[in-house]
Amino acid sequence: MRRSRTSRPIHPACRDDPPSTPTSFATQKCESRGLGVDSRYIYWSNEYGSTIGRANLNGTGVNQRFITAANRPDALVIDSRYVYWANWGNGTIGRASLDGTGVNQSFLAVRRGRPVGVAVIPGP
Repeated sequence: MRRSRTSRPIHPACRDDPPSTPTSFATQKCESRGLGVDSRYIYWSNEYGSTIGRANLNGTGVNQRFITAANRPDALVIDSRYVYWANWGNGTIGRASLDGTGVNQSFLAVRRGRPVGVAVIPGP
């Protein structure tokens, strides 16, 4: 089993080669910290897997590696165009389009401390 940079084992469901047996996304233990929902998908952060996961609202189409290379992602939030997440590991806020493209792991830098929350104010 691969080890994360914190020497904690990564659960098999969060690895690049998840188990082949079907598993409910609600029972996979990936140190999920944040949760967001839009009209089609549910999104979650996998802190020690360093990814953002996504699944259809009915639990199908689970993708634990929807967005990769996050740095210990914590809270996340969804708006009409983007998913945003707090990168606790390096003190940044990441952002990507809802289809997973345009990933920017350092969309915003936090001046002090490490972010554990993120919020979006709806535009006009």
